[in-house]
Amino acid sequence: MIPTSIDKEDMREIQEEIKEKSIIEDKFEVNEINSVAGVDQAFIEEKKIISGSVVLNCDFSVIDKNYVTRDINFPYISGFLAFREGNSVLESIKKLKIDPDLVILDGSGILHPRKAGLATHIGLNLNKPTIGVIKNPFCGEKERNVKKVGEYSKVKIDKETVGYCFKSKSECNPIYISPGHKISKKTSLKISKYFIKNHKLPEPIRNADNYVNQVKSQII
Repeated sequence: MIPTSIDKEDMREIQEEIKEKSIIEDKFEVNEINSVAGVDQAFIEEKKIISGSVVLNCDFSVIDKNYVTRDINFPYISGFLAFREGNSVLESIKKLKIDPDLVILDGSGILHPRKAGLATHIGLNLNKPTIGVIKNPFCGEKERNVKKVGEYSKVKIDKETVGYCFKSKSECNPIYISPGHKISKKTSLKISKYFIKNHKLPEPIRNADNYVNQVKSQII
């Protein structure tokens, strides 16, 4: 589980440890990936969090899904999302009947001030390859603007490439893809592109987003 604290110095130290332990290289063969979980969250009046995990096979079919609800006991603080959402994310993944080969999360990987975003925390805790995909980065600079569908640009922090800005759909802003753990930057982009069908987000995350909002509508 991920420890929770509201002491920023403690949290920064934890993230520095996460950064040092994370592995940003492929620890698997791409043809070994048969199932991918997408994870997303929904919130109920800032009192409860719903974390949903949806598993797809490589044919884009949903083969498993599950969710958890937890009380929110940590405020939103930019750069410390894992301490707010991480434990509910882990619980939702662990409730799945199918153990996914890889996880794609709505949250950063190493595209993060300390290279320890939500996807990196989750990857370390699960000892599993993870990818982070976000819509609005709060750090990093892209090398150039991307305008055509399929076009991408490196995103750098202190001159080091930490991910990619990718134009996934016309008339939509690009998404930002970064590795979390046990996967390289290039393979993170490759797998994310593979799972983008007709929408802005990779299908595992899009399905998870739809799922948690369906759950939310049934609860409220």
